[in-house]
Amino acid sequence: MKRCEGRPGMVCLFVVCVLACAAIAAAQTYQGALRGAVRDAQGVIPGAEVTLINEDTNAERSSMTNDVGEYAFGSVLPGTYTVRVSLAGFKTEERKGFRIGTQQSLVLDFMLEVGALSEQITVTGEAPLVERASATQATSRKDARRFSSSAPP
Repeated sequence: MKRCEGRPGMVCLFVVCVLACAAIAAAQTYQGALRGAVRDAQGVIPGAEVTLINEDTNAERSSMTNDVGEYAFGSVLPGTYTVRVSLAGFKTEERKGFRIGTQQSLVLDFMLEVGALSEQITVTGEAPLVERASATQATSRKDARRFSSSAPP
């Protein structure tokens, strides 16, 4: 019976070791991450759209820069990517062939240049129809008396 007294402690120690190893194994992943900042000559650019495009699958993910101009993509599958940054009033910047490897956490910053403002105007509607079947002309009553030979001046 004395042999059994030490076993519950050993079983508890074994269970704790197994759980600790499982937690460490779960924390390891093969995916990478990408983060960075978007700036211009005056400082940070909040609200810029950052698009991450997998060049093999054409899968896209988008993120917006925060108040201090930073963006982040977590859980990025290893591969080659195109990273595009755009914001109205700035030139769109794109970097192709950016490689993210297994368990890599990379930083990619962008410096945007002010671009030309562009305007697109779309007009919808139809032009008024012109009566071409008759040659009638509308005039006001005052104009009709002036051109009539029987009316006094």
